[in-house]
Amino acid sequence: GVKSLAVVSGLPSAGATSLISNLADSIAASGRKVLVVDANFRRSHLAAAMGGEPDSKGLGDVLKGNLSLADAIRPAGGDVDLLSAGSVEHRVYELLTTPRMDEVLAEAASRYDLVILDLPPAVVAGDALALANKVDGTLLVVRAFQEQRGLVMRVAAQLNDVRGHPLGVVLNRPRN
Repeated sequence: GVKSLAVVSGLPSAGATSLISNLADSIAASGRKVLVVDANFRRSHLAAAMGGEPDSKGLGDVLKGNLSLADAIRPAGGDVDLLSAGSVEHRVYELLTTPRMDEVLAEAASRYDLVILDLPPAVVAGDALALANKVDGTLLVVRAFQEQRGLVMRVAAQLNDVRGHPLGVVLNRPRN
């Protein structure tokens, strides 16, 4: 029943973007249409990781009203489409918590079997927690040997506190 999923890490370099790319490809291979959304306005990496243009028009432009959602989405291969973070000048963090963001998510969920959001690390920005309750579920990505247990527990508790519908924790890079 999950139509929208947010992937968040505690700290930078946990591997959330790589997880999203692989997860989207795996789900698309089962015949489902997937949209990946770069909602990390601070350090956008998803578009580059998926072969798109990092600063091309995208989510920020849609939220500003300069572009329709349909015009901002680009194919990323197979049944996976990409909505990049958008033009640098339109990546305004406050737009992520507006009613327009709710509309964008609802429209995307009506067109796709699954919408996956790449969020900034929870410790770096409050954006992740502000967006977590706008989706059906959240996954926390943790890099082994980088994040302390207390940090992981704190982020998990914060996701629960904001009704982020935590689905689980993914341990990334278990070996050095």
